[in-house]
Amino acid sequence: MGLREKWKENKRQIREAMEKREEELNNEPKYLAKQEREKKIHDILAKWSGDSDTSKLERQLYGNKNSILYADKEVLKEYESVLGFVGADYGDVQNKKIFGVLIITDDRLLFAQKDKKSSFKQSWKHNKINGIKDGVFPLKPHQLQIEVGKSKVIFHRIKKKDQFNTFIKVLQNKIDNPEVPKKSNKPTQNKYKLLEQIAKLKDDGTLTEDEFAAEKKKILEG
Repeated sequence: MGLREKWKENKRQIREAMEKREEELNNEPKYLAKQEREKKIHDILAKWSGDSDTSKLERQLYGNKNSILYADKEVLKEYESVLGFVGADYGDVQNKKIFGVLIITDDRLLFAQKDKKSSFKQSWKHNKINGIKDGVFPLKPHQLQIEVGKSKVIFHRIKKKDQFNTFIKVLQNKIDNPEVPKKSNKPTQNKYKLLEQIAKLKDDGTLTEDEFAAEKKKILEG
């Protein structure tokens, strides 16, 4: 290879390296967003399962990631604790397959699904569920049926691993022993405003320390 050919080759390699770096820079925000999303899913699954090693769960629930984010942010209430969860197919809703996540909390069983175009959620109080059937004829092995009043709801495509066995035990126990979780005792926004008002009254001398303490107690316990 002559000097001219070497010069052309070096120039080509430099140009390709610059184009590759430019492409990496353009894609970096998307990559970082994906990293943040994956970390968020890991954190949610760790919180739900009580186990920091979520690699197995992430593989099992790979197709449920949007539903997991949706359930944690918009469906679950602040005071609810997750006692068990599995990926499940709700069947057809408006001629569309609904594949999401089935979750047991303190006082209800809920299903949440979200994709790029739509979302779906439904829940059943434990004390309204009459019973459950797991893969017993005429159900297929991957199906779970819950009986609510005179209605039956069947979930499909459930991977029956060790996690599912625990899920069934917890759900049956909650059906047999339903309870309503206590709501958070955190002061509401109105209470914060009242506390702020009496603090000002104390500062300007309208209320004594004892009067302030008595009014504060009334507000927090009211």
